Amino acid sequence: MGDTARDNEVAGARIEPLLADANRLRARGDFEAAEKRCRQALLIAPGNWETHELLGDILLQRRRGEEAIEHYRLARAGNPQRPVLEEKIGRASLLIAEKDIMRLRTEDLLRGKREELPRRPGVAALLSLVVPGFGQLYNREHVKGAIVVCAWLLLLLGAAGAALESVHGSVSSARPALSQFDLGVVFTVFFSRPTLWWTVIAVALWLYAIADAAIQAAKTMTAPADLA
Repeated sequence: MGDTARDNEVAGARIEPLLADANRLRARGDFEAAEKRCRQALLIAPGNWETHELLGDILLQRRRGEEAIEHYRLARAGNPQRPVLEEKIGRASLLIAEKDIMRLRTEDLLRGKREELPRRPGVAALLSLVVPGFGQLYNREHVKGAIVVCAWLLLLLGAAGAALESVHGSVSSARPALSQFDLGVVFTVFFSRPTLWWTVIAVALWLYAIADAAIQAAKTMTAPADLA
């Protein structure tokens, strides 16, 4: 029993300079050299929990989560009363999860699968409220958005053309010398059949664009592309 304790003290004295050097190298950012010092210390004292913890810290900084967890667990076995080791194991596990997510995303990109970022329904609806089709463009539905914008502009032009034609007809037939604003002519023009049809269709497209933009944006938040 005494010989074992003495051997541990001797081993601890031998690895102390190595661990101090490893900490110094780690602080300088030389993680590779720091890792080598820790592994040299483990050859001298394989069961030293401080060495395992320090090596786990270095491996975590080198983003090698699986190896870090292995050494944190060995450190915990040597010193189960050290609660910080549980936190470090959790951080290493989170690193592994992040690497798995990045791997899956890379595989999706290699397969040609485009990642869709969530879109806000309120923003999409507001954009289509300002200009029909802008909400679709915000949702990355570029073809649909361009079609909606162009169709809405054509409908506006059609309504404007029909209104001008009605104004010309009303002025020519009813008031050849019309020089002041006439509310009756305005109502006649607006509610004339050609203008009204163009206007109704334009408003219907406008409402569709607002609703469609909000619905499609909501789908990106509730049904991500990788689950579709």
